[in-house]
Amino acid sequence: MKNLKQMIMVLLICFTGYGQQSYAFDYVMEYEIEHLTEKGSPKSSHYCFMSSTKSSYMMIVNEMGKEVGMTLVLAGGKYYYGTIAKDDFFVEAISLKCPRSGTFAQTEKVRDFELVPKNDTVIDKRSFSHVVLKPVNRRKTENREIFTKHYIMDNSLYLNFPSLPPDDIGYRFWEEKEKMPNGILKECNVTDEKGKVITRTRLVQFIKLKKLIMVDKNCK
Repeated sequence: MKNLKQMIMVLLICFTGYGQQSYAFDYVMEYEIEHLTEKGSPKSSHYCFMSSTKSSYMMIVNEMGKEVGMTLVLAGGKYYYGTIAKDDFFVEAISLKCPRSGTFAQTEKVRDFELVPKNDTVIDKRSFSHVVLKPVNRRKTENREIFTKHYIMDNSLYLNFPSLPPDDIGYRFWEEKEKMPNGILKECNVTDEKGKVITRTRLVQFIKLKKLIMVDKNCK
């Protein structure tokens, strides 16, 4: 969605029902994802709602035609998923009534990577932390099961953790080894074994925004 404010209005839907669990957010980031192929470089976008004080959950939001899809990802890989109509809105909270749930398959294992610190990356005269998660499992690399990932982090918010989805290998690497730099993801480049970029995720903007998501699992 082109207009971030319009997206925010769309997200503020409150379905009636009692929320068993609640998750508070105070920032939203807009990301552009580019898939570089021989036939072109299609782009898409999504929105990530985060808490600046808690690293254990994040909400990923995607536009899907006349609906908006919301995926609440928790530490450990568990997720809740629900959809709402674009035309519906409520200005304070989102309640997921009887959401679908499951656990993401963690095909990328921490043991299959090593962290390689790089010199800071300079963008628009500002310096950002840059690290690489490099595969050490040759078989999985040759089979294109895992890829090299370059993380560029912006810690202008002075976070004490890397703000990444809890199912992301970068987050799990930090969780187990605590070597990932803190901050918001500024850019992530995924490269193949020859160093060719195949996917690029770029931060478009982030704004301060308080939101509450309630998960209601009392379904009949």
